[in-house]
Amino acid sequence: MRILFCIDSLTGGGAEKLLLRYINILQNRRGYDLTLFVINGYGALMDCLPKNIQVFIGSELSDIDALKFDNLTFDIEIGFLEGRAIKFIAIRNTSAIKVGWIHTDMLNNNWCFDYYKEGTQELMYNIMDYIVCVSGYCAQQFHVAFPNIKQSKILICNNVLDFHELDKIKKHEPNQLDLENGTIRICFVGRLTQEKHPDIAIAAINYLINHGFNAKLDILGEGYMYGELNRLIQCHNLTSNVQLLGYQPKPYQIIADHDILISISDIEGAPLNIAEAYYLGIPILSSHSGGSDDFASRFGGLTYTDISYLELAKNIKNLFANHGRQYYMLKSQINYENLRAQFGTDALLTLFDGWLTKIQSDQID
Repeated sequence: MRILFCIDSLTGGGAEKLLLRYINILQNRRGYDLTLFVINGYGALMDCLPKNIQVFIGSELSDIDALKFDNLTFDIEIGFLEGRAIKFIAIRNTSAIKVGWIHTDMLNNNWCFDYYKEGTQELMYNIMDYIVCVSGYCAQQFHVAFPNIKQSKILICNNVLDFHELDKIKKHEPNQLDLENGTIRICFVGRLTQEKHPDIAIAAINYLINHGFNAKLDILGEGYMYGELNRLIQCHNLTSNVQLLGYQPKPYQIIADHDILISISDIEGAPLNIAEAYYLGIPILSSHSGGSDDFASRFGGLTYTDISYLELAKNIKNLFANHGRQYYMLKSQINYENLRAQFGTDALLTLFDGWLTKIQSDQID
């Protein structure tokens, strides 16, 4: 089966990281021939692509490469992100099975609306033979946002975790907190953009330190707010308490070395970094953001309402109050077997093997 994946870029976001993982999974199975079209050829993950996959960079496409790409035919074409990638696949005049991959709450976070002319977004999604959502929550929100798309087209495929790497690091017997003399180690993983609010994380740490609470914060990610965040750290003299670690392709050991992971997003679909932290035994403190609430209800976790540094600081303090009673309760709620069942490769491989069987059957007919 000849598969074309299309994505906007290969920055270090969850969708991009997930696509790289899927490419590695599928290329190791017989019967799959993979091609990747990256609309804008930039991002931290470009260097992580396997060498034996055919890659076309839209923003750098020469006449020769454009002709070569146009002469290729595919059995299935996948727009792996809600905006330009799905639009790119939708307008291609081919007979391939067309798939759109949805990673967010499209009812409350239609971030790609401006990529479509008025009234065409739902039309483009309707051209897709299938819409794959990364969680039941995302599928429900997508159906409400686009009620004219047949529900039979909407499929669910949970994100796949890299259990091979996670199991090397997972702490089965983590160290106890030293709340009297130690420092609470806090981790933030995500794009350094306004909707993720990394600046609020820094402000909360500054507040905690000024009120006698020992805390350190490591921020993992890249984005346009990097310079602003660095200035905040310098302005508040937090260089010994806050570090900007940049994008980390495999952040698992860094996450495991912390006490909690915080998420301050406006909207999340099925946040990959939260699922990874859960499996590493790290409790989660997150804002109400749809996908984070869904995860908290299924796997344990603490969510808070107001996206502000004061609210975040208060919840961090409460989490470790009374000798960490709430903290240890959250750790005890994590169901590792359930995480393995929910985020393994079975659903992904069943999906693609089903499409492969359908294509082979159609060819015989």
